[in-house]
Amino acid sequence: DELLASEGKRIWGLKDPELTAYLEPLKQFLPEARFIIITRDPRAVVNSYIENKWGLGTNAYTGALRWRDEVASQLAFEAELGDRVLRLRYEDLVMDQQNCLHRVCDFLGIDFDDAMLNYAEQKAFVIPSRENRHTFRAPDPEMTRKWRKKLSAHQIRVIDSLTAEIMAQTGYQPDSEQYQVPWVSQLYY
Repeated sequence: DELLASEGKRIWGLKDPELTAYLEPLKQFLPEARFIIITRDPRAVVNSYIENKWGLGTNAYTGALRWRDEVASQLAFEAELGDRVLRLRYEDLVMDQQNCLHRVCDFLGIDFDDAMLNYAEQKAFVIPSRENRHTFRAPDPEMTRKWRKKLSAHQIRVIDSLTAEIMAQTGYQPDSEQYQVPWVSQLYY
């Protein structure tokens, strides 16, 4: 409350991709909370997992499974809470930031402020680290396409095949034909 008052704000937010694992406790602990779920193209997410080696999901197969399971959990949460959840696509937020932020403001019942478009220039209340270093940068459209240069055709086919159903539910399209990952490959992964 003191921080909100000192900053002249009336609501606060927390962005952490790891919160997907805690949606049920958050819903119970914060019964009046509104949730904004940002979905990102699974190929971009898996590419990030591979590049950063963040635990689970450090190859195309396990990364695709992780994305699929996390987004399925988010979709179920969204279906349960209905109007308390706003879903945005990361790519839309990066490419059309102003319109997406207007949607967020409408959802939260707050006024849009042009300063929101310059968030990278604002002070942050978290300590920068290797894991969150991109959080403090302005949106970069190249991040929405980077996976196309980094992933092999085989990796894309694996990711597309494992995530196609949920991709369709979240506005993404596979780039490759449906493919059944052989059991030998599954064991390898």
